[in-house]
Amino acid sequence: MAYKQKRKMNYMHTLTVFICLFILMSIFFSFPISSEYISKTIHGDSNTLYVGGDEPGSYSSIKSAIDAARSGDTVFVYQGIYEENIVIAKSIQLIGQHASSTIIDGGGHATVVYISADHVNVSNFTIQNSGTMNADAGVILNANGILLTNLVIQQTNKGISFEYSHQNQVYNVSISNQYSSGITLLESTENRIYETIITQVTNGISIETGSDSNILYANTISHMDIGYYVRSSSYNLIYWNVMTDGTYGIYLENADMNSIITENVISEATYGIYLKDSSDNEIDDGNIIFQTQYGIFLSQSDKNNIGENTVYENTYGLTIDRSDMNNIFWNNIFNNIYGIKIIASTQIDVFLNNIIENYQYGLFLSDASSITIAYNNFIENGIHAYFIEPLFSRNSVKKNYYDDWRGNGAYVLDGELTTFTFLQNWHKRDRKPTDTPYEI
Repeated sequence: MAYKQKRKMNYMHTLTVFICLFILMSIFFSFPISSEYISKTIHGDSNTLYVGGDEPGSYSSIKSAIDAARSGDTVFVYQGIYEENIVIAKSIQLIGQHASSTIIDGGGHATVVYISADHVNVSNFTIQNSGTMNADAGVILNANGILLTNLVIQQTNKGISFEYSHQNQVYNVSISNQYSSGITLLESTENRIYETIITQVTNGISIETGSDSNILYANTISHMDIGYYVRSSSYNLIYWNVMTDGTYGIYLENADMNSIITENVISEATYGIYLKDSSDNEIDDGNIIFQTQYGIFLSQSDKNNIGENTVYENTYGLTIDRSDMNNIFWNNIFNNIYGIKIIASTQIDVFLNNIIENYQYGLFLSDASSITIAYNNFIENGIHAYFIEPLFSRNSVKKNYYDDWRGNGAYVLDGELTTFTFLQNWHKRDRKPTDTPYEI
């Protein structure tokens, strides 16, 4: 009997131990083992290496500290001027003491900081004086998951160059006095660039071949040739930016399916937004363009949507040149010399726009066909609309509001026939104008 009781107690003890082990293992395996945990297990906790300070064992150069560092370490640099060119091939943090007084100077040679390892953080530096060759830059990224923040980059060929780099972030960076571009992306996707200030550059931000799905917002670009240049790239979002004093605010070339949305402000440029051979783009939702020669200009660009923009005090508010199947809607176009000008284009819908106080023409069409002009407000323009067209242009004007319509019959719009030039008094008619303005 005692034997059976002892055996039962041993069995219960074994069962209790097994249950406890099972619970502990369940808890243990419910949490993923991170690479950081593995690194600390093998290498111990990450270290901080110091450069230029009074710390015991401080390094005299940034390069020597990076050479001694391991992945996961931090290199902290005290304020001072460090004349060196740096290559970062390890996943480290490179942190300066103060951005204005911790200076990496390339001495006019090559690229100042080259990053080839993923998951590097560089912050709190002034980076200056790269070489002047086309490949040189303040910072080159050839890696993924990089964070650049609180930097001043000046007097370099390019400020920051992304080369085949993805999912990086750049913010709170000031770039000035570049020989070429402020920021360039080449074959680089899913990057975020925001809250940067770029001035005195050729191109502010260049999004080059194959650079798709990037998000660029809340940047200020001034004193440039081109603010944003987008070429052969798609699905980029450009919004909440300010661009002033240049030739082009935003220039798209052979660039399809991009969105230029939400409150970009562009002024004092020859062209506000310029599209060349670019289709299926969205230019909408609150862009403000003023004091340019051409507010929005489309050249040989089809199937774009231009909506909910404010375009004023330009020579030409909106120009469509040899561009087909575009939609123009819900815009406020006022105080320009020409409000909307459409040349040698077809299948354009112009609807629900406020076209107000444009000094010469509210709407001007030349050699355009299959244009539908409907539900717009024409108010206090020099001439509301003028047509130069062939006899069978199939242009349609209907149900617009004209502030000088007398309330009876059709509204008559003046024009010229190109087919029979001897017919001098050619007119278009809106047969069903509205007597109250639309709420747009």
